[in-house]
Formats: sequence, structure tokens, C-alpha cells
Amino acid sequence: MKKLVFYVFALSFLMLTGCKKELSLESGNIQSEGSLQSDVTGDCLPKTVNGAYSAGSALVAIANYIMVDVNVTSAGSYLIYTDTVNGYYFKATGVFTALGTNTVKLIGNGTPFAAGTDNFVVNYDSTVCDIAITVLPAGNTATGTLGGGPGACTPSTINGVYMVGNPLTTHNTVAIQVTVTTIGIYNITTNTVNGFSFSGSGNFSATGLQTVILNGTGTPAATGSTTFTVTFGTSTCTFAITVVPVDYYPRTTNSNWSYEYDDNPIDSFYRKVISPTHSALGNVYNIFMADYGGGLDSGGYYRKSGTDYFEYFDAGAFAQFDNPLWAEYIFVKDAAASTNWKSPAFSGTYTFPPNPPQPLSIRFSYTIIQKDVSVSITTGTTTVSYPNTIVVEEKYDQETSPGNWTDVTSAVGYGKSYYARGVGLIKYEWFDPVPTNNYQLELRRYQVF
Repeated sequence: MKKLVFYVFALSFLMLTGCKKELSLESGNIQSEGSLQSDVTGDCLPKTVNGAYSAGSALVAIANYIMVDVNVTSAGSYLIYTDTVNGYYFKATGVFTALGTNTVKLIGNGTPFAAGTDNFVVNYDSTVCDIAITVLPAGNTATGTLGGGPGACTPSTINGVYMVGNPLTTHNTVAIQVTVTTIGIYNITTNTVNGFSFSGSGNFSATGLQTVILNGTGTPAATGSTTFTVTFGTSTCTFAITVVPVDYYPRTTNSNWSYEYDDNPIDSFYRKVISPTHSALGNVYNIFMADYGGGLDSGGYYRKSGTDYFEYFDAGAFAQFDNPLWAEYIFVKDAAASTNWKSPAFSGTYTFPPNPPQPLSIRFSYTIIQKDVSVSITTGTTTVSYPNTIVVEEKYDQETSPGNWTDVTSAVGYGKSYYARGVGLIKYEWFDPVPTNNYQLELRRYQVF
């Protein structure tokens, strides 16, 4: 009877809490292989152009760049470059460690000679794609002053989460204000500090107060407060950003994740962090809501302390005890591979009619199988690689006599959770004693704020 009850609660819990290729590249001497992504006309996909371009104005590395996508089929070093057109070109070098789609930034070099539209050919491996850039006439440069300069930028709005070792995304922006005195193109940049920087560019078409969005790029190298100096012509101002430690299970408000069940794009579930919090056991937990097809409902309470991640849950409901038993346990650690830990014992009684109440004590056993590996996930026709992933194996013990615990994996099965740094749970696999009951959840899309 105990095995049957334990199987039921284990399976239901895993549904709630719930790589094609893993690799590690130690050397950049191996040449990568892959292809530039393009549409039927040969235009690069995406064809992202950053920065403003005017005749006679030298390109600024932090502001003038293009972004292209590469489908990497073999990891290794890369050189991606354009031809030189109208006095300038773009280039990027590095090492691909993850297969699948990788986005690469090509830095601009040189000075445009004349105004007009310049068509560049991007080269990688044996593939090419096209991208066009518009150069404005000389002298069409905006002037003005930054709000709050030369002191703190006033106002400044910082968006996104800044985490050590986690590349910035489109969510990492800073909004500042500018008083424009002369209309025209602009490149507003910061210095590079602690491995990352910000820039914004465009064309001011009116004088007066304007808001500019500076987009972040790079990867924070260390925790703590990082101060940036914004430059617009001769005007400067400053803002500070706090870089936080690595987070394998983000809990910021409005962050959300959508998962695919057993490769079925229709059958999925959704989780979202809401702004209210929950206090228990002297701790404060972030509240997750989940939609398993019937609307948003409670999805759990989570917190982080140091390098440990906790869930506060009703162990009584989980184990089908006769009474509630609220407690917490560590479900993932930022620790080395092979690290093992046990949850506290969860003890109670359960009643399985017509039998009288029976005692039951269980605990969870976790082991980090891999640390900082790259995991590729395919949903539909899209493959996404997640570097810096921790793989955690989840097993279950039952107390068979006082102080003696037995691994009941063979009776109830076990699971594997994949947590990507700065993203959260990207994949879950359940391995059942009955193979036909195996299943997996894979991340389809997410937003971390």
C-alpha cells in the first residue's frame, strides 16, 4: 500500500514542480561549422543594425554594430566578417561552444565616406547573407545635454536583471532624458565597466526634452554596484547598476515560462511570478502561479539563501498524509558536480480504507549530475542552446525503521531537472518504473525581468 501511495504523490508533485547534445570546448583551435540564417532573398535573419551612421563620422564600437544569427552544427572558433563598403566594415571573432542558433555581434570599423545606402555581404564558413545600412549626410549631428549632467542622470530608469556571467538581453536597458538643442542623428554611449556597457542611437526630429533607451550589451564579470558614465557630445551623466550573484531559479516579478509536454506544442503549461510574497518559517517566499490548462492557480513558494534554493510546500498534501504538513526543502544548489543532499524527513499518517491510519516518513535525495554544461532543446523546429546549466537528479527515500532509510527509486521512479543560469528550469525528465509512463517537459519560451 505504501508504494502505491508514494507513487501517486511523487508523480503529482513532479508534474507541478517540474539535450539533445551536450559538449565542452576547451580550445579555440578547432574551426566551427554552420550557416548564416537568411530569408529567401538572401537578407540576413535577423538583420539588426545598431547605431547611427553619417558621412565623415568614425564608427564607435560600442554603438555601431550589426547582429546576425548562425546555426552552429560543429563547435569551434569562428570569424564572421563583411566586405568593406564606403570606407567601413564589420567583423567578429570568438568561439562557439553551443550548437544550434547563436546570435553574434559584428563590430563596426572605419569611417563612411559618403551618404547613401550601403549593401554589405556577411561571410561565415561557406555561407553569406546581405544587410543594408543607411548613411546620412555629413553635418547632420544632433546636439544637446543629458538630464542631470554632469552628475547622476536625472531621471534614469534601469530595467532587467544583471547577473554575474549572464549575457545581457533585450530586457537590459536604461532610459535617460536628453534636452535636444539641434536635431539630427545621435549616438549616446557609456564606457565599458565590469564587462558590459550601454548605447542608444537614432535621429532626433524635434528639439526639447526627449527620452532615450540605452540597450545593454556584454556580460557582467563581478557582483556589486557598477557605475557608468553616459556621453552625448560634450555632455555626461552617470548611473549605477547592481550586479547580483548567479541565479539558477529567477524569482523576479512578472518573469514567466512556458513549457512543452512530450513534444506536443498544444499540450503545455505556463508559470509566472506575481508581485505579492508569502511569509512563513521566518522567511519571505516569491509566489509562482501556474496554468496547467484550467487557468492560473497556485504554483508554489520559493526563495534563495546563499547558494541554496528552497521551496515551501505542503508535504502532507504531497504525501497524502491525513493532515497538512507545511515545510521547506532545498531543490537545487549552486554547487559542484556530484554534490548530494537530503531534504528533512516529512512524517505523518495516511489512511487507505479499509485499513487504519499508517505512519509514513519520506525524504528527497538530490545529486548534481552535471554543472555548467550546455544543453540544447528543440521545440517544434526551433533549437535553443542554454549554456551554464546544472543537471539535478531527484530520488526518494522512505524510512523503513527508525533511522533506517531505503531508496525507493525502483518502485516510484526518479526525475532529472535542468536549470540554466539566468533562465530557470529549462527541462524536466521523469523516468518511471513503467517506461510507457515516462515524460518530459521542455522550455518553449520565457521572459526573465
